[in-house]
Amino acid sequence: AENLYIITASYSGKRELSRSIIIDNNFDEIIDIKDIKSVAQLALENSTKLPDEQTRKYYESISSQDFTPYDGDGVGGLEATYLSASQINKYLSCPLAYLYANKVKIKAPRQDEEGFDVMEQGSLMHLCYELFGRKIKDNKITSVDKEELCNLMYEVSIEAYNHDETRKPKYKEELNENIHHQIFLSTLQAGLNDDRKKGLLAKFVDYYIENAREFNYFKNTEFEKEFALDSELKPYSLKDKNDKNYFIRGFIDRFDNLKESINIIDYKSKKMKSVIDKEKMEQIEEQKDIQLALYLLFVSQEYPNKKYHSSLLSFKGDRPYSHFANLSNEQGLKNAVYYSDEYHEDLKRLIFDTKDNIESGKFAFNNCDEKMCGWCDIKHICHESVLSKGDR
Repeated sequence: AENLYIITASYSGKRELSRSIIIDNNFDEIIDIKDIKSVAQLALENSTKLPDEQTRKYYESISSQDFTPYDGDGVGGLEATYLSASQINKYLSCPLAYLYANKVKIKAPRQDEEGFDVMEQGSLMHLCYELFGRKIKDNKITSVDKEELCNLMYEVSIEAYNHDETRKPKYKEELNENIHHQIFLSTLQAGLNDDRKKGLLAKFVDYYIENAREFNYFKNTEFEKEFALDSELKPYSLKDKNDKNYFIRGFIDRFDNLKESINIIDYKSKKMKSVIDKEKMEQIEEQKDIQLALYLLFVSQEYPNKKYHSSLLSFKGDRPYSHFANLSNEQGLKNAVYYSDEYHEDLKRLIFDTKDNIESGKFAFNNCDEKMCGWCDIKHICHESVLSKGDR
């Protein structure tokens, strides 16, 4: 062949992959690579150049059948403070991944995107939904005229695109706009003021029109509602942004405080092929994913005399929208896990056990969720096949 193309996908799950490599035939040197070995192979052979004492111990731990602190076993001196649902979920899925991501704070190498990365796309989508809701609430809009609301969402999308959260995201460089960013915005806007197939924002408008009366036109809705729990898992009122006297803190995308019930919505950008995600529902029922449960732990104490429902909501897929995972204190509700008194107590016990495990230094590798390994940020240093030591 005259040219060699090594093609890879851009992402594996949420983990970004390296760019494709293209080698043409315009070179006149032959490079002998038979003696070149990977860093991992050199480490296993203890053959890297001049390792210091700590590096040598790390290399030894890779080939050893015994668990060491490098494998997350017996790590001391860490506190389980200022937790969130995502952090607890991370620990439950893999304690070692939690250790590296949240305590050591190691991040996988990233290459610059030509446009928005996956997280930035989700953030822009969330911001459009939030700003649209705030406009409805603040301006006391009760109209369900489709053209009017589509125009409102179009204006909101421009505002969100130019918002500081989009242009100057935290912990990232200021946005250097190019055609790829504009194409993604246009994709979001599809169907608002043109004849294209409806994008996410047009689907959201249809969803709002269908449910506006039930939501009471967002009159009693909070967007990005902040909540906190104290060390006993009781609701805690934060005094200001510098208040650190909480145990768990989080934000709820949409919090509808209706007459007889609390309606909690968390927007997701997951593409859905069916109404319900059975795997996610199982994770919620078995408390392997506690995001919705943590919201209801707060709500059940703050609003004890109301019904409360929480849902993961997606507009991506062939259906207009899908409440693809649900948790509710209303027994017998179709397609919803029941948040019973027993579930409530099991959840509290799980959170306290997680806290104890973190502070006891229990971070040993856990490969019970193989899908997690596929896109894990620390996969390049974890060597999960090596870390599956013995029966532990």
